[in-house]
Amino acid sequence: MNLIALIFLACGTSPESTPTKETPVVQKEIQKKGVQADKVNSAKKALDIQKVEQSALSPSPLELKGTAEKEGLTSNLATLVPVRKFIGDDTNKDHIALQTGVVLTDTVMQVDTLSKDSLLGNLTKIESNLTKMGAGEGFVFSVTELKRKVTNDAMNRDEVLLEMDEIIAYSRPAEGFGKDDTTGPLLQAGSWLTSINLISHAMLNEKKVDSANNLFRHGKIAEYFLSYVQHEGGKKVDGSVKGVLEDTLKTLIEVSEKKDLTQADVEKVASITDKLLALI
Repeated sequence: MNLIALIFLACGTSPESTPTKETPVVQKEIQKKGVQADKVNSAKKALDIQKVEQSALSPSPLELKGTAEKEGLTSNLATLVPVRKFIGDDTNKDHIALQTGVVLTDTVMQVDTLSKDSLLGNLTKIESNLTKMGAGEGFVFSVTELKRKVTNDAMNRDEVLLEMDEIIAYSRPAEGFGKDDTTGPLLQAGSWLTSINLISHAMLNEKKVDSANNLFRHGKIAEYFLSYVQHEGGKKVDGSVKGVLEDTLKTLIEVSEKKDLTQADVEKVASITDKLLALI
């Protein structure tokens, strides 16, 4: 089992799981903020501990794809991935993190259809972006090693798919990112929102919007990412992106809380995520 697999959390698609007691990871987060024991309660409020734990339960692209298939969606999501033209600030770590999440999901969805050169191009971009983000050496090396294996045809595409999905499981800085990096949640947000976008278009294309009643019930996950954007990452997320990102997450929370979802709800999700991804 490789380094990534050791920390890969087998996460279900239900966002309502009860967080466990504080882990050493959470305690490290508190310590990193310089919080003393008598200020733990205020630290919990600032960090939103339960939602930090909850973030580890956000479904990966591979899991969402599998759940969509169980709900009767038959679209090949790879065919719904558009040609991306990234326009974001190349120096803004949070923007780079969102962008990296998008590329990770696109690669997972297209792994069977990408040419070798295109796959290596995506991996090179991910590797470069992780370095700019200040990701831990072990994390960057895992992508470098994956590139080497793909270059040497030492892995089949199923194995590449599993490795890519595991890379996305790095959701918290203390479990793979550098000590000064706090962009992990935005990497995962970019990945998750890209998956939601592709699935929403599949629902509309197939006229199977009823599947949204099971697939779009991740309000707690959207709440976690919204909390990060408004607090931890609020001062760093590019201004042109922040407003749309907040609107997108608020829309997903609103949709998840409705009793019965309609075509209008799915269209709303597709539209707002389209708008966000166009800015990344």
